[in-house]
Formats: sequence, C-alpha cells, structure tokens
Amino acid sequence: MIFKLEADKRIIDGFCAKNFYTDTAKDDLGNDIPNPESKDEFFQRLIGEYIKSSVVEQEIYQASIQADNDFKDYLNLNPKAIDISL
Repeated sequence: MIFKLEADKRIIDGFCAKNFYTDTAKDDLGNDIPNPESKDEFFQRLIGEYIKSSVVEQEIYQASIQADNDFKDYLNLNPKAIDISL
C-alpha cells in the first residue's frame, strides 16, 4: 500500500472480528499454528483491497456511462445505423 493507515487497537480488533480473523491457522499437515498474518497486517490488507475494488468499480461504472454516451452520440450522428426497415 502507498499509505499507512493507523488505527487504534479497538478499531483493529472490531474490524478483525467482523471479518473472521483468527489467531491461528492450519499448516500443511492440519496442525494449528500461529497466524502468520498479524491483526494489523490483516486490517491493512482488507482495507487496501476494499479501496482498490472501490476504485476499479467506480472506473468501470464511469467507463460504461462514457460508452453509453458515445453510442448515443454515434446514433444521433448516424440515424440510419439502426434502420431496420425491410
């Protein structure tokens, strides 16, 4: 991530609980081991993923609006482009 988001312990703990963070993980043999991703790292990763997906979603939405407008402009300039008369 380009920026460092700082949050107090209460925010991180609540966010991690809400997003199913666990203090342990399973190794390849199925044994419980300490989670290699700390709560802070988990918090940072999920916030970063949320921000990235929000930006991409907005960019796709804006591109779809632009494409729709471009198509409408094309049809206005070329009214016979959709002439389906027999």
